[in-house]
Amino acid sequence: MAMGVRAMLCVLITVLAACSADRETPVGSELIDDILGSEPGIVSVDTLDITSDVVFTYTTLIDNSTRVYLGRDSLYEHAVVLRPDFSTAGVDTARTVVKAEVRIVFKDDGDLLDDDLSVIFYELGTEYSEGDSVATLDTLGVIVDPTNGASLRQMTQATARYEVPPALAQAWIRGDSASNGISIVYQGIGEQIMRFASRSETVGTMQFIVNFVSGFQTEYPIGHDGTFTRERTTTPNHVVSDGVVRRLFVQTDLSQISDSSAIHNARLTLHVVPGSIVGVSRSLILYVPDSTDPLSESFLSGVDVTSVDASDDTEVLDFRVTLTLLGMLRGLVDDNGFVVRYASENTELRRVEFYTSAAAVDSLRPRIFVTSSTPATFDP
Repeated sequence: MAMGVRAMLCVLITVLAACSADRETPVGSELIDDILGSEPGIVSVDTLDITSDVVFTYTTLIDNSTRVYLGRDSLYEHAVVLRPDFSTAGVDTARTVVKAEVRIVFKDDGDLLDDDLSVIFYELGTEYSEGDSVATLDTLGVIVDPTNGASLRQMTQATARYEVPPALAQAWIRGDSASNGISIVYQGIGEQIMRFASRSETVGTMQFIVNFVSGFQTEYPIGHDGTFTRERTTTPNHVVSDGVVRRLFVQTDLSQISDSSAIHNARLTLHVVPGSIVGVSRSLILYVPDSTDPLSESFLSGVDVTSVDASDDTEVLDFRVTLTLLGMLRGLVDDNGFVVRYASENTELRRVEFYTSAAAVDSLRPRIFVTSSTPATFDP
């Protein structure tokens, strides 16, 4: 939104309420009461149908967490992605590698497993950096265990080191082969999850440890890591989630409301599918995107409207949109619809399902409810 338009909106909202977010105070409510020498406007409550409700998926990784996840649960499949940082290799490029290991720090978060995890280490064919979109794991080839030549490894529930062929580490350090990163992929058949310390952890983290001829050793940091997560189930409902980042885009036709109407109250209502809320941090943000094109960067940002926290027993989420809707009717806010997302994306596994505009029960469909009144008429 241009700065001039932002300034105009703030001036309007400063007069009416507060410039930043919707709140309970009705806008234009003073028109309901009888005014000396005037006839108050007619108050009406309108239900605006949703003209479009679509979920868009973004293939980012969980890369802003102190944990990386590996394994499978009832909803998700998780793989670890990591890339050592060899930017400080210096004199190591002239040394000969005799042993190389990935040190992975296990984190017991109170859910120890009965067995270790069966995994395969893969070399990535495309360089991974935090913040990248990763639609699929581009695996270049298996990184075998040089101690026995096996592809399949067992990851233990303890801080441990997993060897990488010395020749491969040598090529990465010298730049003879691109160090795109490593993916660790679960190979078991059951539902098992292990958690490990990511590079964001303050105490103990992953390292790439290399031993050279003549006893030299270098501990290279992991420069980038994250959890690659994919869902195992499908649903006819709308899903807003993190881990697999999904955002809900909602649009309506504002021509149903006169642009001269005084908006007293407006709210976007979404009905939650029972039992669908997963995760610890449950704050959902509603914003007006800077674009209606979901493929553009502008769609991912915009004007924050309000936020709502969900709990286990939440049945309905009401997002107050009074001031924003008024701004749209006055042409001070772009009518680009609304987007629902989780706060602080790419940090943890969480999701919630909402009924769609095609829900069999009409009352469960998303709606925008508006209480408004026509302008007052003044006696001559």
